[in-house]
Amino acid sequence: MATWDSLIRRAAVVHAPPIRAGWNKVGMTLVTFLAMLPPLAVAVVERGAKWLLLLLVSLIVVLTWQALFAVVRGRPWPLDGVLAALTFALVLPPSLAVWKVAISLSFGIVAGQELFGGRGHSFLNPAVVALSFLIFSFPGVGLHSLTAVTALSVIPGALLLVAVGLLSWRIIAGALAGTLVVAFASGMSEPLHLIVVASFVFGLVVYAADPVAAASTNPGRWLYGLLFGALTVLLSGAGPHISIESVILAALLSSVFAPLIDVGTIWFNVYRRRRRYG
Repeated sequence: MATWDSLIRRAAVVHAPPIRAGWNKVGMTLVTFLAMLPPLAVAVVERGAKWLLLLLVSLIVVLTWQALFAVVRGRPWPLDGVLAALTFALVLPPSLAVWKVAISLSFGIVAGQELFGGRGHSFLNPAVVALSFLIFSFPGVGLHSLTAVTALSVIPGALLLVAVGLLSWRIIAGALAGTLVVAFASGMSEPLHLIVVASFVFGLVVYAADPVAAASTNPGRWLYGLLFGALTVLLSGAGPHISIESVILAALLSSVFAPLIDVGTIWFNVYRRRRRYG
């Protein structure tokens, strides 16, 4: 007869990240940065030198905080904050004040990542936390309206990340399904166009599907994607358009529930195995 502990160990086998064996933090950071190069190039072309200044400020803020925490903890200085700075800056309007960038990203990197021990220890995406702080703290500030070119620019990177195991296709499929289900339930006449909206495509790949902030179990990834897609439509008011603000907030709420989804998935698996093996 299987013991309770052995059932938990068997069930927890599904609680594995989508990252394939052999990857380390440096490799993950480099590959993800490579995937973000196309949207970075589009942002530079579309928004110019003013936006580059915001990106530079974002990099300085994140790396400074990471250096400070590395010294306090006696650990090597990580460089994964470059990704947080980049994904935060990608949706900023060029006219945004520098001090708002510094305050918002400081909150995001400290409260959303470093206080938990750094990337891999937190269940939140620091860029999503920082953007949510920006949205709530400065209501008059609107994020940059993304174009179709921006959305298309993340697709090659998404395919790369899926191929190397750093992005789960289950989350993407679940998000598409959740969006369509809620859109149909809301009586929208043309719900299919929502899944090709630039802000939805961009936010799904860059923010919602982050392997650190998303669910880690395979069934949990489906549920997480469904939740993200449903929240995106609901937060947009079930209207004909999805704003990047709605996508950001949906990603934040989904990541908050991701640990609960994983725990529920594991315990359901434990219950199922217990009934099967007695």
